[in-house]
Amino acid sequence: MLRTRARRRPLVPAILAGCLLAIDDTSAVNKTWVGGTGLWSAGGNWNPFGQPAPGDVVILQQGAFICTLDASATIPSLQSIGIGNGMTLTQTAGVFNSDTSVNMGVTPGTATYNHNGGMMTHVGLNAGFVN
Repeated sequence: MLRTRARRRPLVPAILAGCLLAIDDTSAVNKTWVGGTGLWSAGGNWNPFGQPAPGDVVILQQGAFICTLDASATIPSLQSIGIGNGMTLTQTAGVFNSDTSVNMGVTPGTATYNHNGGMMTHVGLNAGFVN
């Protein structure tokens, strides 16, 4: 009589590996600020919902509003961040990382970055106006 268990065991690691691959989605997402004046950490201020994750592209171009990087914010290593159309990014705490570039004053209009605490690290800075 054949052992059916011996034949099923090699399938278990393959099935588990397939499940893990299906769960792992590391593609970048464009995260657009839609929150008016508010906190970076508030998930409802972003479209799609939720704070930006590592590798995301952040777009702050809603108008003359202030996005505040607050103490409770998760400030990931972003692919890039574009700030324009009169938006202000104010950092009050934490470490803000950008792997590629921080583009200030991108079309349309100007942008402001206020550094009131924490630390900003980046690879490149393309500035139209930095406060």
